[in-house]
Amino acid sequence: MDFDYSIHYEASHSRDPDAIEAEVEARRLVFAPIVSDLEHRNALDLGCGTGLSVAALRRLEIDAVGVERDPQLAAVCRARDLPVVETDDLVGALAAHADDLGLVVLFDVLEHVPHDEQLPLLRAIRAAVVPGGMLLVKVPNASSPVASHRRYGDWTHTSSFTVGSLEFLLHNAGFDEISVRMPSVARRPPVRLWRPEVRAAFVRWIVVKAWQGVLRAQLPSELGARNLPPITADFVCVARVAAER
Repeated sequence: MDFDYSIHYEASHSRDPDAIEAEVEARRLVFAPIVSDLEHRNALDLGCGTGLSVAALRRLEIDAVGVERDPQLAAVCRARDLPVVETDDLVGALAAHADDLGLVVLFDVLEHVPHDEQLPLLRAIRAAVVPGGMLLVKVPNASSPVASHRRYGDWTHTSSFTVGSLEFLLHNAGFDEISVRMPSVARRPPVRLWRPEVRAAFVRWIVVKAWQGVLRAQLPSELGARNLPPITADFVCVARVAAER
């Protein structure tokens, strides 16, 4: 299908250099503890957009390369001197790295893939990842209070996921160990309530904490105490391939 996805992407991703730097650093902090023991240090970031994750991983001395289908977004990567392969054939890009990658990143991509192509894509990723390697995947959370907005806010989304449905896919793709990374909860703002901007941030923090408390009290009765899901808009799964013994 012929369309310019950068129209949607740029509506939610700032071009401001300070904002870009802040997002790259935020991703570096997310990736750092996950990849600290990664032995095979080359990676592909599938659907890399403007290369935020590529830049973050390269700061961690991982040889990361982006793969992007949208020409405008791939051009932004090249303008920032980030390595990128421009193609809409993700499976083909993975086939060139059979059993060769220590890490694959799939952030905000799987929800765009047609339902019957999701499992083949994940199996292609599994075939490309070496023993001891991993896949990091971030998807819209179907258990979130804003799940419908996340699912339908982007015209190209085909699905959203619960933890259970994503684990089902990843196990069927051949990954051995799957864990969910719970997004960090925002810290309480400083109590300098004489400042209007701090006062507003503090009120927002109280509302969010109260709303989370209500949901966490209600959900166990609906889903069972053992099935309490993350309630953030998105969640991250780390899917590992067992190391050879």
